[in-house]
Amino acid sequence: MSFRERERSGMDCSQIAEIAPLYLSGELDRERASAFDAHLKSCPACMHELESQAELDARMHEIVAAEHVDSGRVERWIRERIAADPPSKVTPISWRSRRRSWMAAAMGMAALLLLAAAGYRTFRPHVAPVYADAARDHEREVVEGVPRQWLSDRASISELAEKQGIAASAPFALSSGPYHIERARLCFLDGRIFLHVVYSAGAREFSVYFRVRGSESLPGSPREVDNGRLVHSSVLGSEQVASLQTEDLTVVAVGDRYSGDAWQAARLAAKAL
Repeated sequence: MSFRERERSGMDCSQIAEIAPLYLSGELDRERASAFDAHLKSCPACMHELESQAELDARMHEIVAAEHVDSGRVERWIRERIAADPPSKVTPISWRSRRRSWMAAAMGMAALLLLAAAGYRTFRPHVAPVYADAARDHEREVVEGVPRQWLSDRASISELAEKQGIAASAPFALSSGPYHIERARLCFLDGRIFLHVVYSAGAREFSVYFRVRGSESLPGSPREVDNGRLVHSSVLGSEQVASLQTEDLTVVAVGDRYSGDAWQAARLAAKAL
């Protein structure tokens, strides 16, 4: 039986460990990503290991992108992280070997930072076009309030969602607790059509963009695994962008970086959609 045939019958822990780096980097195709998600929901050991790796990736990304790099702090943090989170007794051997490889790579990164700390002020991570477009669209249409034609009643928003292949209930799944739907329209992000829904949280407004999931994966390092789904987070100027993919949807949320609305909306989407 080929590797791909074994995947279709359900991934085991050794397969999860083998392709985890591809999952974290968003390089898996939809079929394998779905099988990966299904395994995580039923395997706490693999979920714990992936959350640990996601945290490590996010912390390294934050450190590299920082204005000032304290390379000594990087190395201390990595050593503390290894000591504080030894491999679990229930973790498969393949995960332990992967963890050693990941930690070795992290230590290598610390060494590179020691050599290149003086030059890192000029380094800035590449911003994926879909995130840049979402932040720009939110700034223009919500923050600046450039006049646009919006739909505001539930029936029209539901119909607009269905025309894009999105479940009519999806936008309203996030309209709970402090969040309320205000309006919706279609827009283009990175050359693709998204359903742009504006939510309010008291006096604040934030945007969530929905699109039927295609074969593409979200770029960038994840910040957290929530309900078996990777939640990505980036800061672009005054906005925070958070994103995730479900089995059926790609979701991108944008809000003021200090409010945390985008991040909380993405986490809510991970649970509700």
